Amino acid sequence: MSDEIQVTVLRYPDRKNLVLAYVDPVSGKRKTKSAGTGNEQAAWKAAAKWEAELANGAGVAPSKLTWADFRRIVREEKLSEHPPATVASYESSLNRLERVLNPDKLAGVTTAAINRYVTHSRENGMKATNLASVLRSVGACFRWAERRGYMRKAPKIDLPRLPKGFKGKHRPPVAEEYERMLAAVPKVRPDDATAWERLLTGLWLSGLRRGEILALSWEREAPFAVDLRGKRPVFRIAAEAQKSRRAEVCPMAPDFAQWLLATFPEGERRGRVFRLPAAQTGRQISEGLVGKIVGEIARKAGVLVDEVEKTAKINGQLVTRKIPAYASAHDFRRAFCTRWAKRVTPAVLAKLARHASVAVTMQYYVGLDAQDVADDLWERFGGESNIPVTPAAPTEEIPGEIDVFAPSV
Repeated sequence: MSDEIQVTVLRYPDRKNLVLAYVDPVSGKRKTKSAGTGNEQAAWKAAAKWEAELANGAGVAPSKLTWADFRRIVREEKLSEHPPATVASYESSLNRLERVLNPDKLAGVTTAAINRYVTHSRENGMKATNLASVLRSVGACFRWAERRGYMRKAPKIDLPRLPKGFKGKHRPPVAEEYERMLAAVPKVRPDDATAWERLLTGLWLSGLRRGEILALSWEREAPFAVDLRGKRPVFRIAAEAQKSRRAEVCPMAPDFAQWLLATFPEGERRGRVFRLPAAQTGRQISEGLVGKIVGEIARKAGVLVDEVEKTAKINGQLVTRKIPAYASAHDFRRAFCTRWAKRVTPAVLAKLARHASVAVTMQYYVGLDAQDVADDLWERFGGESNIPVTPAAPTEEIPGEIDVFAPSV
């Protein structure tokens, strides 16, 4: 089958306009669209233009598409409407693949080539979670390329098996650790401590992601805005400002709403809610730098949420070391979800956290501590007043006793 695409002009007796058509070299199926005119000469001009566009972009012969052109097409077509953080994630994953495989043409990225990349990454100590993230991103690009006709067949990618539930994730910080971080702010940011104390409190109470809280505005027309017009404060979010790419009006946690209104007098409710200008430029500092500073505040406060194993090849040998992981802005979001999971139903928490799937929300219920669940059960039962006055006779400990309220694994 030839990879060349030739667009022809067809006339159907039941249609006023002529039709442009070509045979897709990948699927063998005919692709058609209206010429937008009944004039044959004008239709053939439109056919020539479409053929040229197909040769230089969509519909380019899969066996001839270079890797460099594929990267450009992905950036211009697939990623053009995604937020910067998502674009950066996809670009980083493709860069990792490119450094190892160094493909000349897209057709050279086969299942066997992907397997070589996986083997190389494991031999050089890449964590399974990081490898899975890269493979998910590049796999999405290749499946998109197949659907658009840039690849004959996307490579088959098997993701590494990962632990379920909360395993492998940082534990959420607790209130005492949040307070320690607040106290450490002046040590890290002596010149603008108030602004950073407000940011930490906003992260703690709102459950917003790092980029979202930096974009949060008092202006109603802003992509991510505080809306005070109704009975209760809410978030008004445009599609381009949200990870799910959906425009929504979402509830705001009551304690965050109360703190927001108490902290910012009406006369200050203009522009961005959290202003963190860089001293040199006066412009809002970047999301990445905010993440680094929050991490430095956590380090200064000693808020350690995990120890991460880092593996690297040194003198030909894989060496694994444990590196301390300090609380991040996203760990504050985890803390927010964990706190509210004790107080609301999964459906309410899914709306509050704006999770795309309730399955994501349910992880916070699976991760609840048995003592927290027991406290809630006693409160609903009626508290200490319902405990019998005469204590039961002591019993011997039963070997292998099971805690029926413990989360399943």
